[in-house]
Amino acid sequence: MSSRPTWIGRGEEAVELTLQSTGNLPAGLVHSIRIVGSPEHSEATVVAQTTEAVKTQLGGMPYPPLALCTDLALVAGPRPNFTLHAEPGELGFDSGPSGNFEADRRPAKGFDEEIALAVSPEKKALPPGVTASVKPIAKGATSTEITFTANGQAASTVATVVLVGTLKKGNQAITAPAPAIGLSIERPNARRKPEGKKT
Repeated sequence: MSSRPTWIGRGEEAVELTLQSTGNLPAGLVHSIRIVGSPEHSEATVVAQTTEAVKTQLGGMPYPPLALCTDLALVAGPRPNFTLHAEPGELGFDSGPSGNFEADRRPAKGFDEEIALAVSPEKKALPPGVTASVKPIAKGATSTEITFTANGQAASTVATVVLVGTLKKGNQAITAPAPAIGLSIERPNARRKPEGKKT
């Protein structure tokens, strides 16, 4: 398993983190993982907690055991009908107001329909002042180009963006995320470096 560096941007409270399998993870086996984050320019680390989810699973227990609130159970399921990839994995706006990514698909046989792409989550997925021009991957095509643009109101920051693709086949809608994309904005007149929390 692997995950690209993921940042909770300045002023944000959450971020979507994506995990990618190399294909060698045995299906059906349960693996225990932890998500650890650290503030920029600091060696301190914090383990992400799943307290609220555990409370729900335990019928509303107000104070669930801490040992149950730090580990996540990871299980590999069947191979997906398609996977998405985005390159490059990082984009900096210090050299220009816009940058391009290429999103490509690797489908299973018989799943070459159009894939609609969207930035996730739907709200507050991009830093203020940053927009994304997203085009679908056409039926039979293998890739499409995505353009991110930062206007003059975009402040120095680091952030993580996730693209999610949806393929419709008959009455079935199949979704899959691409590996996270890192965005970095550095304004020349900024007094301090971008701040964020890395997970």
